[in-house]
Amino acid sequence: GSSLRNIEKYLRSQHDLAGIFNNPVFQRRLRLGAKRAVNSGRLLKEGPQYKVNQGSSESRGTYKYGSFPASLPPVSLLPHEKDQPRADPIPICSFCLGTKESNREKKPEGLLSCADCGSSGHPSCLK
Repeated sequence: GSSLRNIEKYLRSQHDLAGIFNNPVFQRRLRLGAKRAVNSGRLLKEGPQYKVNQGSSESRGTYKYGSFPASLPPVSLLPHEKDQPRADPIPICSFCLGTKESNREKKPEGLLSCADCGSSGHPSCLK
């Protein structure tokens, strides 16, 4: 398992994530993300340690490491998130420059967008 402090240290060591640490709400979002992962069954919390849920029969969720559900449950905003300004989504994939009508494989695929900057990408391009 890892503590939130160790997870944060690991994330700070990733050079491609350097820009997110200047955001003053980073630690709050990290804690919130860990809490949501525990509530959804993706992580297990044992004291201050977080562990990946390997899909044991006693776990709350049905998540198994390495596999994802066919459809994800809808995401709802928390009360303090509802008042946060959100960037308008950019309708072009930042990776392949395609739209929702055409990804890298020339197939229709929806775009995921960042609420902070509006940058978008196809899920298949994010792999």
